[in-house]
Amino acid sequence: MQCRPSRWNCVTISSILGWLICFQSGCLGPSIEKISVHPSNDPLEEPRTYLRRYANGEPMGSEVTSFEEMLKIVREADPTNGELLARGLDSIQKSEPRRRAEIAKELLRKLPPIQD
Repeated sequence: MQCRPSRWNCVTISSILGWLICFQSGCLGPSIEKISVHPSNDPLEEPRTYLRRYANGEPMGSEVTSFEEMLKIVREADPTNGELLARGLDSIQKSEPRRRAEIAKELLRKLPPIQD
């Protein structure tokens, strides 16, 4: 007498094998990656971001309300660049919209990175 596997056993075995293959090939979903964010040590990074946008012709927005705090941080790190930035941002705010890009580009050229 020969022992033949029942139909149920064949389905179960193929199902298990299918899951094992699927598990090993990574089709059970995306893997989770850990992303590390390192803040910049340059206090001029945020102002430069705004100046680049103004230099590209974008209008001033709600970020204007954060200028005082941003200037305070830059002045603590480098008083000279802080004053230069304060005068430049004031000039951009008071100028006509068509001149803002030109002023922002000039200010970007004058603001070197702060070295630690």
